[in-house]
Amino acid sequence: MNSTISKYSTKETELKNKITFHKHELIAVGKTLGLNHPLTISQSQKLDKLIYQYQRMIMISNEEDLQNKKNPFF
Repeated sequence: MNSTISKYSTKETELKNKITFHKHELIAVGKTLGLNHPLTISQSQKLDKLIYQYQRMIMISNEEDLQNKKNPFF
């Protein structure tokens, strides 16, 4: 598990920081321009993609952890 943690911890931190940044940007743009403005929608789509990347990374990490538990000698 430690190798998986070290493998993903930097990438996980980067993605979390990007998600937080884009979330705050989305809120600001939405408040300023409105929820139906093209820029708000674009920001929302960027945030969606980052969240999806993060979820995939966590899912892969969990699958690797499970595999390591099933095969502790490999």
